[in-house]
Amino acid sequence: MSTAIDSRSRLEAGVSVFAASLIAWFAALLIGGTVVSGSNSHSVAADRGSPAAAVSAGAHGTFRIALVVGDGVATATLADTPAAREFATTLPLTIDTEDRFGQAAIGQLPHGLRAGDDDPVVDPAPGGLYYWAQDRTIAVLTTDLGASVPAPGLVRLGAVDAGLDVLASAGNHFRMTIRPAV
Repeated sequence: MSTAIDSRSRLEAGVSVFAASLIAWFAALLIGGTVVSGSNSHSVAADRGSPAAAVSAGAHGTFRIALVVGDGVATATLADTPAAREFATTLPLTIDTEDRFGQAAIGQLPHGLRAGDDDPVVDPAPGGLYYWAQDRTIAVLTTDLGASVPAPGLVRLGAVDAGLDVLASAGNHFRMTIRPAV
């Protein structure tokens, strides 16, 4: 029984350290700290005939995207929300991305999204694609953070369907291209 208690104590301590580091990271975002650095990110506007344009024009339903890192590809499905539809109109785009504490692949979008109509998320799920409006950060969670996201919370953009391991093993700093899935 002592071993079970020791294991649980170590797990609880690990979760506490993780939660504290995530809260510190989000606090740095809120006060204007530098979170993501690197070369300029570029955005290519979607043309009127693209699937992204159809999403922005009000077509609702499933919209799949590809997250490309080197030779690896993860696929995701965007949520049917105003922020996710707006995000789809910005595709394709390439962003400088980093692994944040082994918990999320994050990068800064070149332009902000209007996220006022979307429900805030304070307990994000692994594999989820989220947006932090305070500094235009997009994040793909690779592990469970627990209920540790401070107000105003994250905006859910979608979820990874396959290939989460591509992002989890991409390294500390990498470029990621996000485009409509073919």
